[in-house]
Amino acid sequence: MCASGKLSCTAYRMSDGDDRRIYDNIIMPAVLLDISMDGMRIKTSVALEERYLMEYKSVYQVSRVALVRWVKKIGDDYHAGLLCM
Repeated sequence: MCASGKLSCTAYRMSDGDDRRIYDNIIMPAVLLDISMDGMRIKTSVALEERYLMEYKSVYQVSRVALVRWVKKIGDDYHAGLLCM
């Protein structure tokens, strides 16, 4: 379903090993493009990677967590598909 709105996001990249340390902590704005029962598609100027964990806040300032499933560069921006948890 088409949707729109601004999100405040923090991206976390977990370590690849068993130690579960967080290596990156990137704070960024994003624009909500689509939303479904399981996830959403966002647009941002930050180059994300698959498997980043995203903490995001909507207009209502409620924090939620999602997993980046795919990223595609379109023009100067990046579109990312998030699986909501």
